[in-house]
Amino acid sequence: MSSNPQTEQDIPPSSFKVDVSLKPRVASLQDVDNEISHPLAAIVDNYGNQADFVENELIVVTDDTNALNDFLARWNGKVLLTTDMKENGLPDLSNQYLIWIDSSFAKAELLADDLKLIDPNSRNDLRISSQAGLLTIAVAANASVHHKLMIGANWVCYGSNEAPLGQSAPDGTTYDPNPALWPYMNRFSSQDIGVIAAWQKLQEAGRLGNRVKIAILDAGFIASPDLPPETQIFP
Repeated sequence: MSSNPQTEQDIPPSSFKVDVSLKPRVASLQDVDNEISHPLAAIVDNYGNQADFVENELIVVTDDTNALNDFLARWNGKVLLTTDMKENGLPDLSNQYLIWIDSSFAKAELLADDLKLIDPNSRNDLRISSQAGLLTIAVAANASVHHKLMIGANWVCYGSNEAPLGQSAPDGTTYDPNPALWPYMNRFSSQDIGVIAAWQKLQEAGRLGNRVKIAILDAGFIASPDLPPETQIFP
């Protein structure tokens, strides 16, 4: 949402319109065993920026069991996936829940007021591809205001082919796991970050073996040659 220097009293509420001509990039996602289809919706702002998300699904972050149960009861919810951060060695983070909701109980006319309570200095004119998508956003805003939960849509992120296209791998695909062949890792590319040159200098200094554990925070993923089966994933 866009912000501007107007006072809170001068800023009109955001507007929302269902526009069935909008289409998400894919109509739905399948779960890992391909038994359940998850329909997507698209949301577009007044600058033409589009984002896709799953209809009738929200991500809730909380350690308050009572608040979670109240939310589930209010929206006839069902927990689809639980990520216990403490069991995964992250004791300072709250648990995450992927929840299916019945958004038909929501009132779209309350969405603008709820969003204004969340951020009174922002607004936008938004179009959403389906009524279910609009009501899903309405539930998220309502729960953020009235249930005091950290909550968000189940957004969908599309890959950007970080590995280069056109570099043919031995199996005939366009992916090559050798990062030295990826143009953006080298000097004088668009990014010009020079990682390969840095690695060469580290190797010359005998420091390339100085390894540390890192966490990669990314969007969802599709299995690929650079994601080995033993990789540990924290949703």
